[in-house]
Amino acid sequence: MDPFRHNPNTNFPPLNPTQLQQYLQRIGAVVDGQSPDLGLLNHILDRHSRSIPFENGQLFFLDSKVDISTEALIQRLVLDKRGGYCFQQNTLLLTALLALGFSVTPGVSRSSVWDPPTNSRIYGGITHMQLFVENVAGPDGAVGTYIADMGYNQIGLTQAIELKVGAVVSCAAGESHMIKAASVTGPGNFMLCHKRAEGAPLADGTNMDDLYADMFYFTREKFRPQDYEVLNFYVSHCPKHIMARTFIASIVSETGGRKVVVDRKYTRREDAQNKQLATVVQMESEQQFADIMRDEFGVTMSAAEIEGITLLMMARRLRPDVHHGKAEESITASLLINPDFSMDPFRHNPNTNFPPLNTTQLQQYLQRIGAVVDGQPLDLALLNHILDRHARSIPFEIGQLFFLESEVDISTDALIQRLVLDKRGGYCFQQNTLLLTVLLALGFSVTPGVSRSSAWDPPTNSRIFGGITHMQLFVENVAGPDGSVGTYMADMGYNQIGLTQAIEIKVGAVVPCASGESHMIKAASVTGPGNFMLCHKRAEGAPLADGTNMEDLYADMFYFTMEKFRPQDYEVLNFYVSHCPKYIMKRSFIASIVSETGGRKVIVDRKYTRREDAQNKQLATVVQMESEQQLADIMRDEFGVTMSAAEIEGARLKLFS
Repeated sequence: MDPFRHNPNTNFPPLNPTQLQQYLQRIGAVVDGQSPDLGLLNHILDRHSRSIPFENGQLFFLDSKVDISTEALIQRLVLDKRGGYCFQQNTLLLTALLALGFSVTPGVSRSSVWDPPTNSRIYGGITHMQLFVENVAGPDGAVGTYIADMGYNQIGLTQAIELKVGAVVSCAAGESHMIKAASVTGPGNFMLCHKRAEGAPLADGTNMDDLYADMFYFTREKFRPQDYEVLNFYVSHCPKHIMARTFIASIVSETGGRKVVVDRKYTRREDAQNKQLATVVQMESEQQFADIMRDEFGVTMSAAEIEGITLLMMARRLRPDVHHGKAEESITASLLINPDFSMDPFRHNPNTNFPPLNTTQLQQYLQRIGAVVDGQPLDLALLNHILDRHARSIPFEIGQLFFLESEVDISTDALIQRLVLDKRGGYCFQQNTLLLTVLLALGFSVTPGVSRSSAWDPPTNSRIFGGITHMQLFVENVAGPDGSVGTYMADMGYNQIGLTQAIEIKVGAVVPCASGESHMIKAASVTGPGNFMLCHKRAEGAPLADGTNMEDLYADMFYFTMEKFRPQDYEVLNFYVSHCPKYIMKRSFIASIVSETGGRKVIVDRKYTRREDAQNKQLATVVQMESEQQLADIMRDEFGVTMSAAEIEGARLKLFS
């Protein structure tokens, strides 16, 4: 799990009184005696949007990774009078609103952009943060839930919009926003849409009936501080994300227009009443750039940032398509055509899942796990046959990540090559993406989800939950042996204590697993009511895990909701697991597989353990490995994995030096 400690039942902490006063002074807001209603909320949003610009200079010019802790946000956005992107802006806003007495929970959304190759709007991963402000009284006394969002560049909200289909609010420069119904990941969800000012050119993909274009898609799913650590890590580190490839700044002008910088171009948009103030400037020098940032955005750029501007100017003069930063690719054509939208460049039809394996790939997989499926119906028996054979054949193992520090590719071709043809293993995003594409190819109805792992935390003497870094599958409309149909969870990616067969998603469901252990589904409400916890029970006579429920001897494994996720989301989450040095996959070598007798074989760093049930307890063993060659031998003989010379050298350096 992730090492970010936080009480699972609390939100971000509110600003303390000193921090709140510093924030209110920064935005020029006066709130004395005002109740937390829509009037106060919109006053805060109006002043914030005119005072704290959207800008990514810290990330783009300095390649400095962004800290979204309260102390860091107060220092940069308030005391240093800088701006930030969505995770900075909306985390600060959230903590301020909590301090003012509002009820606020954070959510995530998927940005929309026009994609010329497919002539359609596509949606990125979960890389945008917005806020749900609940129980807000409007001017007529009616109470509702509103969206607040100060982190969407160039076309974002400047006041709160009620979370109901058809709600409309005006915003800067004569523009407006509308909430529409949407079902990108399922029915009952929402799209925030944007309408340009009257007379302005229409955005590609604009709905010609009402002149609104999609901005971002969102659900009511609630997220936690640890989740934003994961998502912000991606935005802050991934060279493919637009924040690493393009400098963007925007702020609401003193006349209610918008001032925007995209790389070397400064634009001021105004409504009809102030159209004489509208302007476009192509900046030609770093000093002109710094002057505009100071005079129009209130941002004094550092000497190091100005040096970054020099590199930007030089790159653009030599090759206009080259973008400063770590990215090896130039910006996509869609973003050049319409740079209003900040999104991830993973193209995928929003109404489809991962693609199923083709016939050849499916046969290769079935041969790898030794499964025979000809003529079998798509029922629980077939599903469990696949899971049993997979659990005994493809180990959980992270040699690629831990020993080689190699980025993990979860594309279908890469997974077939590594887990099937090369006979290696992988972690959850590899294992369950492969399993998902297999089950789809067999004809099952499957959608992927995410979960938050649980771990015992000695300092607080409690179980805590990490960010959304685990993937599991929901297999729907599965017929059981009695003919009843249900939704089952399948998961081949949880090391050491994971499922070895499917478990029905209903409270109280129990299934046995390897080594005489078992799993149970319980009700849970870490992010809200109506959700679930997968729990694990050790074999009879085994020492109890810390935090075990003494009434039934089950301990929490991971918390999950029925929220559905998309391929682009896993690109974001897998990037974190593949790169974050704090994550356990970067700090410990782990391998596990189900033994031929239904036990478990496990390696954690230098320790090899074989656990078996009572019938086979004579096979149980513990070996403290003393050399990298002994590790390689055990990996080969017990897990079917042949380590490369580079991995063996990595093992020597990381485990045996």
